[in-house]
Amino acid sequence: MPSNFKCIPISIFFKKLFSSYLNFILFLSFSLGIILGYYLFSFILLFLLCLLCLFFIIFFNRKVIISRFLILICFFLLGGLWIKSSSLKIDYFLNKENQFLLEVISLPQKGVLNNIFFAKVKKINGFPVNLKVKVYDYTKQMRYLEIYKVKGKLTEKRYKNKKFYFLWIKSNTEKEKLPSSFLRQIIKKVNEYILNLFKNKLNQQSWRFLSSVFLGRRELLKGEKKVFVKIGIAHLLAISGLHIGIASFFVFFIFRFFRLKYRVCLILSLIFLYFYAFLVGMSFSTLRAVLMYSIFSLGFLLKRKTSLFNSLGLAGLITLLIEPTSIFNLGFQLSYFCVFFIILGFKIFPFKGITFYGLNYLRNIFFASIFATLGVTPLISYHFGKIYLFSIFYNVFLVPLFAFILMVNFVLIIFSPFEFFTLYLGEILNFLIGVFVKLAQFLGSLKFSSLSYRFSFTNIIFYFISLFFFLCFLKRLTAIKESR
Repeated sequence: MPSNFKCIPISIFFKKLFSSYLNFILFLSFSLGIILGYYLFSFILLFLLCLLCLFFIIFFNRKVIISRFLILICFFLLGGLWIKSSSLKIDYFLNKENQFLLEVISLPQKGVLNNIFFAKVKKINGFPVNLKVKVYDYTKQMRYLEIYKVKGKLTEKRYKNKKFYFLWIKSNTEKEKLPSSFLRQIIKKVNEYILNLFKNKLNQQSWRFLSSVFLGRRELLKGEKKVFVKIGIAHLLAISGLHIGIASFFVFFIFRFFRLKYRVCLILSLIFLYFYAFLVGMSFSTLRAVLMYSIFSLGFLLKRKTSLFNSLGLAGLITLLIEPTSIFNLGFQLSYFCVFFIILGFKIFPFKGITFYGLNYLRNIFFASIFATLGVTPLISYHFGKIYLFSIFYNVFLVPLFAFILMVNFVLIIFSPFEFFTLYLGEILNFLIGVFVKLAQFLGSLKFSSLSYRFSFTNIIFYFISLFFFLCFLKRLTAIKESR
């Protein structure tokens, strides 16, 4: 048997596991505690168990393995306590008129009788909440990124054990527009500037496309969104790692152009990325990408090596501390599952670099797409009843083109004060986006792009257990071949 597979004492195995992936393990324990705490346990029971667990941690502090397992149990209990302490019974406010403090977070879509948009509710009758709702505004006067105090009726619909909330505001309802903070005013002006830039320099299709993929205004996409979902590339619409990576590259390069020190450029690029995250609405995928970039930047500044799994785990912990119910959000689940399986895939199967950079880049996209697809297929099937058969191959063609479109878009924004440059850059973007959409439509028209099948919860568990043993088998097979 190869040396890689010699038996090691279980205590040494767990000690190495805890020391190498502590943040990620704590994130998993905290997440599981939130899920079970939300559905099963009472606050008093969790609190008493947490106190008991802390007592045993102190009692067994010299027993390394026991104390670390107790720490995991403690984080599990803390996750349950956190969701219990932060959750407010929204059901109490349903189907009756209440006063809402809300912020409009999407562009209002004008209808005959009302405007429809998404809003983030911050308070209901003075009680602090964090609730995303779809608003039917019959006053037709509420504006994007403004904060209002208004009366309305909250209703609820359930789908697959998930709650979706709708806020109805009558035409004769009085509303109070509240002053925005200085940062919010800047974000609003920058948003308006970029949206106007896209609208003036691009054709109708291109400005809707870029407003969606760069500013997160997905409500502007119409038929294109259905095409992207059909061929399994809807993840490109989420502001995530690809967007953050390109943004950080451009900002860092600009600061380096002015001969600023490397560390100064890194800090300035971090500040910009957080501003960009607020600009696009700080979705879960955006927050995850920015936090991971921040952790790696901090590790570089402190001259400490950073683990990808630990960075992902710490980003997840911070997100759950900010909003514990995010664990039930599909965007959160897809973002973390996708990145986890990409990291895991490249860790199990490390590839040697290819001399030609283009081939190296395409190979990495191909295998990253394989790893991500393996991870998120059960979730997508469970929620949408579809398995996308050829999305792995579609990503090889579409992701590089999409990344190039984002790069040209950044150049357009940087040179927006110069009419001569923006005129030609706008035409280039119109051409590239037209090619991207037509290629996506062509791929979507092909038969067997997707298969109708819905995973059950049991199927998902069986799938991941089978995938785990299959990957272990492949890893062992690879190790045996390398040892010969």
